[in-house]
Amino acid sequence: MRFFAITPDGATTGDILAQYEHLNTMDVSCLYFRDPALYEKDPGVLQACIESGIVPFVHHHHWRPFMPPEVGMHFKEGESLREDAFSLKGRMVSASTHSVEEALKRLKEGCHFIFLSPIFHALSKQDERPLLELETVQSVLKEGGERVVLLGGMTQERITALKNTLSYDFSVGGISLFFWRCLDGHS
Repeated sequence: MRFFAITPDGATTGDILAQYEHLNTMDVSCLYFRDPALYEKDPGVLQACIESGIVPFVHHHHWRPFMPPEVGMHFKEGESLREDAFSLKGRMVSASTHSVEEALKRLKEGCHFIFLSPIFHALSKQDERPLLELETVQSVLKEGGERVVLLGGMTQERITALKNTLSYDFSVGGISLFFWRCLDGHS
C-alpha cells in the first residue's frame, strides 16, 4: 500500500515545506500539488519534496521540461494524455477517475497510478457525487492493485475496514488524512 497526499486548498508553500517531516512519518510516497501557485512562486518546494523522499506530482498543464524528471505529471478525468507524458525515463503519470470504466481505461493507457473516487464522502470539501460501490471497485483493484489510489473521506479506521473488505491490494490518498494539521491551523 502506498500513501498519496494531496495539498489542501489555501495551503501556502511554507505550510507544505513544514509538513514534509510529518508526511514522511506517515509513509507518504507521493504528493499531488493541486495549486500551481505552490511551486510556481517557489520551484524549490518541488526539489525539497524530492529530497525528502516524496515524489511530487503537478497537473500536466503546469509541468515544464525544466522540472526535475522525478516530478510526476497528473491528468484530470477526461483529459487526453499528452504525447510526451511517458517520454522521460523515470517520470510517473497519474490520472483522476470517477468511474470503473475510466479507471480501467487509464490503467490500460499505462498510467502509473490512477485516483479512484469517491469511495467515502470527502472530509475536506462538499462532494455530491454518488459513492462508488466496493463490489465494482474490486474489478479495478484486480487489474491495478496498488496502482489504484482510493480517495474520498479516508481515515485510519476506514482504511482498516477496506483492508478487511477488499480482496486486492490498493493505495490510499487524501487531503484531511495527511494535512489535518494545516487544515486546523497548526503547523
